[in-house]
Amino acid sequence: MPDSSRLLMELVTQTLSSVVFVADYVQLDFNGPRLSCFVWPVVRTSSTEVRFGDPGYRDALCSLLMRDVTEAIDRPERGIVLGFGDDEIWMKASADDLVGVEIAMLQMNNDAHEWDIWRPGEGSFEHGDW
Repeated sequence: MPDSSRLLMELVTQTLSSVVFVADYVQLDFNGPRLSCFVWPVVRTSSTEVRFGDPGYRDALCSLLMRDVTEAIDRPERGIVLGFGDDEIWMKASADDLVGVEIAMLQMNNDAHEWDIWRPGEGSFEHGDW
């Protein structure tokens, strides 16, 4: 199994163009590609780490708007990580974090209609308390 999802790696150099808060999840748009996060990502900046429900969470996530993805990681020891220079968002889910049966879905919205999905017990999330 590769260390990183090929499609996730294609987000490197893409600009975060919108953050859409939907009832119980968030969508991160990259001028075409869309990462739907069904587990709330953690936002790490040079000065803080913010989780959903913390004061300033939405502001921290939106502070990444118009920034380019510099790193994309998909590994069991880290989960899904998108780096934006010194800042990052990451999802390392546990059973308590799940709202549905999926952790995240990436739709490339390209001519090939490529997509990838992350579920508990599979790939980067194969280990855990599922």
